[in-house]
Amino acid sequence: AVNGLYVYPHLDLDEQLAEFERRFSDDPDRLLRFNTAKIYVDGILDLGTAALIDPYDTPIDEDYPSGFHYFTPDLLQAYVSGLHAIGYRISFHVIGDAAVRAALDSIEGIDDDPATVAERRHRTTHNFLVHPDDIGRFADLGVIAETCDEVCVMYAGRIVERASAKEVFANPRHAYTQGLLNSIPRLDGIPKSELNII
Repeated sequence: AVNGLYVYPHLDLDEQLAEFERRFSDDPDRLLRFNTAKIYVDGILDLGTAALIDPYDTPIDEDYPSGFHYFTPDLLQAYVSGLHAIGYRISFHVIGDAAVRAALDSIEGIDDDPATVAERRHRTTHNFLVHPDDIGRFADLGVIAETCDEVCVMYAGRIVERASAKEVFANPRHAYTQGLLNSIPRLDGIPKSELNII
């Protein structure tokens, strides 16, 4: 089994990298491998925590009009460079366009041969918003951009709805899917109002 380890911005950089080095294993003959590091660069759009290049129309928190990054650029670069040097494949949670750019910048900032960096197949997951200037950078840096074209909604251990992501959000058919979508806090909703119960 291949496992990933999470990087936490509030923990000490050197201690965390030492622990990642201690746990690293990429031997295909081993039953258990730790060769992927997961870094949450930003939050999510619905809560106003996804990092955007331009401010939100209606920020949830006036102190963070463009959402926020969990890591400063220097700290993100230190983790990415250190993890790459150990041998990890890095998977970045990125939602907003500023987070995507920060992840790509940190990969570009790795002090290694660009072909070696590309061969590691670092990846960004989710990629809800990508600035047009950054689209070509994925191929240039050898970064995999993971997205979702199809969504399955599960209820009580069974798939109750399956459709394209666009269709599920635009026209949810199952009552549970409708309930899930109606329970999401809205930026344009009444502040501090109760969420719908599923």
